[in-house]
Amino acid sequence: MESLSAVEALVLGRPVVVLNMPTHLRELVDQGVAVGVASGQDPASALQAVLFDPETAARLEAARRRYLTDFAMGADGRATERIAGLLREMAVTGTGTGSDSVTGSDSVTRTGTVSGTGTSHRRSTR
Repeated sequence: MESLSAVEALVLGRPVVVLNMPTHLRELVDQGVAVGVASGQDPASALQAVLFDPETAARLEAARRRYLTDFAMGADGRATERIAGLLREMAVTGTGTGSDSVTGSDSVTRTGTVSGTGTSHRRSTR
């Protein structure tokens, strides 16, 4: 598993099992957010634990929450949902309620004109 895939799984609340330990993902195992399986070992017991053991699930979830707060800047896996909501709002009202830090340096006026970095574009309406 690549490290980005592991972090994405953590953000989405999915258990992570790291095979062939030690690897570059050892830190995730050391922090308790993933279960590690040593190189050459059968991963069956680790998979069984993360999928069906409530105590393991609770321990991983508590560690995952700490990890996301401390290392992933509070990522919650809902960025796409928030962006889609802003785009829907802008399409309906012609404006967004987001700040420039969310929408960038461009702004959309009620008439549908997008302006920003020295250019202006008219949004087509159908």
